[in-house]
Parts: sequence; structure tokens; C-alpha cells
Amino acid sequence: KIIFVMTYIWIAFTALVVVLFFLSSFIIRLWIGDEIVVHTSILVSIGCFVIIDMWNRILMSFANGTSHLKVQVVTSIIEGVLFIPLSIFMSKYCGVAGVAWSLVIVSVIPAVALFFDYRKFVKEKE
Repeated sequence: KIIFVMTYIWIAFTALVVVLFFLSSFIIRLWIGDEIVVHTSILVSIGCFVIIDMWNRILMSFANGTSHLKVQVVTSIIEGVLFIPLSIFMSKYCGVAGVAWSLVIVSVIPAVALFFDYRKFVKEKE
């Protein structure tokens, strides 16, 4: 049941990330001024990462609480191995935003794997 509550909280915070994206130009201008321009692709990629990372943390908390660590360990190793080369490759074509997008790409791996591990665990317990 707690996963459902956490999912609703995740949905609310996802909506907040979307609202912050639309307010970001005003917030950045208020905070930093007009000296620095933050490209939309960086804002979108960081927003996507935050949403995926929040989801991952819900599933990681469940996995830790049920001692299902194997999927976390494997996906963490895969993330670590893929992130650096992907960041270098993406930064050549997309600049700084490429590094942020590579973070989004590797973060999808545990999001998918942990979700399937969670579903498998729930079905086994039913």
C-alpha cells in the first residue's frame, strides 16, 4: 500500500517539476540575473532526470526494504560503465546538455529493471 501512496506523491512532484520548468526562466532571471542563459534542452533534461530519479528512489526503497539488492547492484554497475562513454559521446554532439541527457538515458535502466523486479516480487507474494 505504501508504494501506491509514494506513487501519488511522485505524481504530485512530477507536476511540480513541470510547473518549475515553465517558471524556470523567471526563477533563473530572479536568482542569477541576465548574465547567464540556460538553454531549454538543459532544463528539460534535468527535469526528466529528476522525475526518473524520484521514481527510482521509490523502487530502491522498496528493494532495500525487501532485501532485493541484486537488481540494484547490477543496474548500478551498468550505469557506471555506460555513463562516462555516453557522456563523452553525447557532449560532442549536444554540449553540456548531452551530459545531462546521458544521465537521463542511464537512469532509465534501473527505472525499468527495478519496476519489473517490484512487479515480480508482488506477484510472488499474492
